[in-house]
Amino acid sequence: MDEPALFFESPQQLLDIFAGLEERNLFLIQNSQETEEALEELRQRLEDTRSRMGSDKASLQGQIDSLLAAVDAEQSRASHAGVRAQPLVQAPVPGIDAPSEDTSAVLAELHKRVADMYQACGFDADASLGTLQMLANVESRLEENLATVAKLPPTYVEEAEKAKEKERRQKAREEKLELQRKQQEERVQRSIARAQAPAPKKTGKPVMFRAPPIQQRTKKVEQTEANDSDEDIKEFFTE
Repeated sequence: MDEPALFFESPQQLLDIFAGLEERNLFLIQNSQETEEALEELRQRLEDTRSRMGSDKASLQGQIDSLLAAVDAEQSRASHAGVRAQPLVQAPVPGIDAPSEDTSAVLAELHKRVADMYQACGFDADASLGTLQMLANVESRLEENLATVAKLPPTYVEEAEKAKEKERRQKAREEKLELQRKQQEERVQRSIARAQAPAPKKTGKPVMFRAPPIQQRTKKVEQTEANDSDEDIKEFFTE
């Protein structure tokens, strides 16, 4: 009976097969580790994304709540402003005749004055904005400026207020002097006009006034002196 032929003819063949399997196992292990690292990185990125999305969601929800509260506040303020503006609509505005039933002229004048104040506050003119919206924007700008002023050093704010007050007084003084100068010029012009005007000619006979009547003065004898003289005469004869 013949013995079966051996597959391996030498021990080195077996060692080569073991080396190849070992190398393949190392490759698979390395590939598995890289895949696991990539998976862990994806998991970490997913967790970060979920956390960020949760934070953004909370922030957006807070902004939505703030906007809804601001809308409610603006609506309430608009209603109160409408109530407060009702007497102004019914009352006469300086420079405009008192309205009867049509208040369009009063509202137009009020809108014009608010628009002038809106531009004086540094806003650009926008015809699409209403009166209440312009007032709301001015109030928002005022709150921002007050918040900015609150963050400044108190000494700087005090010095700025003193400088502005000094500038305001100087401007008021200059306006007062200018008004006085104009009034003085007007008085001088009126005086010159009166001096250059021709004197009015008197026509007709001049009016003659009657002399007052002569008043006669009478001497009054004091009654007390007469009584004293009578008593002296009686005493003289009785003695």
